[in-house]
Amino acid sequence: MTVLVVAEHDSTSLKGETLHAITAASELVLLGSGEVHLLVAGQQAADAAIAATRVSGVARVIYAEGKFLAHGLVDNIAAQVLAISQDCSHILLPTTAWGERVAARVASMLGVSPVSDVRGFLSLNSFELLNDVGNAISTSQSRGEIKVLTVQTTGFDAAGQGGTATIEGVKAIVDSRISPIIRVKHAKGACPELLAA
Repeated sequence: MTVLVVAEHDSTSLKGETLHAITAASELVLLGSGEVHLLVAGQQAADAAIAATRVSGVARVIYAEGKFLAHGLVDNIAAQVLAISQDCSHILLPTTAWGERVAARVASMLGVSPVSDVRGFLSLNSFELLNDVGNAISTSQSRGEIKVLTVQTTGFDAAGQGGTATIEGVKAIVDSRISPIIRVKHAKGACPELLAA
């Protein structure tokens, strides 16, 4: 079984929050969960995938290239994650707005409950969480076959350089047609202010 980290990136490089999620994944490996794989999904994001191979702790970079993965549309990214999740014990994303949305969608598609704001691991199934107020630690357990987690960047150091991961290309999903970009037009033709709409 592997730990899959879903990379947040700008097509050229990984975002810093992803490096913290990789460290968290490496801690799960120490607890006995195989190796760390990193999914880089996007359009013309080969530079980010190549950069990912040099991150310490990553055994394999899975690169999905496709026009429907451009812009990080949540439902399309979630569908890509689902397509490669068969051998995963854990799926990790950083606790960012994007990461939380993707994690929620992946968990829904898998029929499990996501665990948010993980800041430490007690075992492969038991996690330390930062509460909503941010001043207390609680614990949570997940019995799902695949655990979907978002991890707090403050709980884990950023992964460094020095990795020698391989890149594996995978077939990109087709458009899920669930999250199209919608343009709302005002009667006068201009987009309205959100507060005044």
